[in-house]
Amino acid sequence: DHNRVKLEHIEGQPLSDYINASHVQVRYMHSQYQFCNCPKENTVSDFWRMIWEQKVERIAMLTNLVD
Repeated sequence: DHNRVKLEHIEGQPLSDYINASHVQVRYMHSQYQFCNCPKENTVSDFWRMIWEQKVERIAMLTNLVD
């Protein structure tokens, strides 16, 4: 849990702060990254909420377009 991305909690929605994503810091670069799974149909809104809340500037996809 020390490096997981935590979403802002939505009142009345248990586990609304959870997304399957982790913070990763690269030692020789002064940047921090968030790694996560490709969003599923039921987690797309959580994915975009993470992008917004974490102020993500770039998204890189390391998989095929169709999962």
